[in-house]
Amino acid sequence: MTEFVNPNMVPFVLPNVLLISEECSRVEYTHLVLPELIPIFKLQEPIQASHMVLLIFLQKMDLLLTKTPAEDIKQHVLPMIFRALEAPSIQIQELCLNIIPTFANLIESSSMKNSLFPRIKNACLQTSSLAVRVNALVCMGKLLQYLEKWFVLDEVLPFLQLIPSKEPAVLMAILGIYKCTFSHKKLGITKEILAGKVLPHLVPLSIESSLNLSQFNSYIVIIKEMVSRIETEQRGKLEQLQAMHNEQKNLDLPPQLSIPSEAEQTAGGSNKPDDIFKNFGLDHSITATQQENSEHKENGVSTHLSKPQVSLTLEEKQKLAKQQEQAQMLRNQKQLLPQSKAHTISNPQVHDPWFITMKPLLSRRSFPWLVSRSFVRFCCIYLF
Repeated sequence: MTEFVNPNMVPFVLPNVLLISEECSRVEYTHLVLPELIPIFKLQEPIQASHMVLLIFLQKMDLLLTKTPAEDIKQHVLPMIFRALEAPSIQIQELCLNIIPTFANLIESSSMKNSLFPRIKNACLQTSSLAVRVNALVCMGKLLQYLEKWFVLDEVLPFLQLIPSKEPAVLMAILGIYKCTFSHKKLGITKEILAGKVLPHLVPLSIESSLNLSQFNSYIVIIKEMVSRIETEQRGKLEQLQAMHNEQKNLDLPPQLSIPSEAEQTAGGSNKPDDIFKNFGLDHSITATQQENSEHKENGVSTHLSKPQVSLTLEEKQKLAKQQEQAQMLRNQKQLLPQSKAHTISNPQVHDPWFITMKPLLSRRSFPWLVSRSFVRFCCIYLF
């Protein structure tokens, strides 16, 4: 191990040291080998040597995870893994992405959210290698069970929509993440997220020309399951609200105001536009002609009864119910006999000559000469 002093010699000595470590016990490894390996974990220069060291450690990661104490893994091995994700070597990135899920239980939640996932996302978006992008998505899908629900909904799912490539392997990896999130009990996606974000992303991906029949069927199966969950949850919610609404509306209301059942509303369905919109409950938006009942005069008071509309609000129906209760109370009381009134029928007036009509106004005091007999006789002879 004295050769570790020369960084350029480390890539040539390290494989032999790790091979000997496999034959050591865990105690021997912890006390004799690990103290010499800790400085090598942090080696960054020269760059070529550091990349070779990273590759060697990643190839022997099972040995490190088996014999290295958990505390030393968090302090020394994980920083090396995070640095490997940013390495320009595609081979190092692939190995690192394949290894990370094997010891994800040793990674703290804060480190996974703040250090690991940002590097995985950068590796997925910035790489030009299809293998790295697919492995990054697969690694992300395997780490979902260690994440909180809010982090998955706010960080992981929106990230999937930023992936530019549409290769079949990438599309199937995206579908795998959605399926894991959808089926996981702790990460169950709500119907709002499914309808607003997930399905608008999955449906266009399902018709990509690069997918074969089997891959298309996988997409359709997941989409149908999501739609079925939305239908089940939303239908149950609406049925509960409708039952509560009907119970409140039908409380102490007359039969003509009761809400028709769903079977009555959908019965006799037709393809005509009027029937279609009527079945959709849009017929109440058309203003109907109001029909007035005949006026009944009792005790000199005229009452107008109009046909109630089904589209009355709850307050109007309650008010109408109170009015009907008061009317019922009045009917139960003894009726008073109405007093008959003499109706005078006025005869058509005969058009009299103007001077006779004006005769009451022409008094003897004002114009005595006008009302004399001679003047009246003169006017009659002259006019007729």
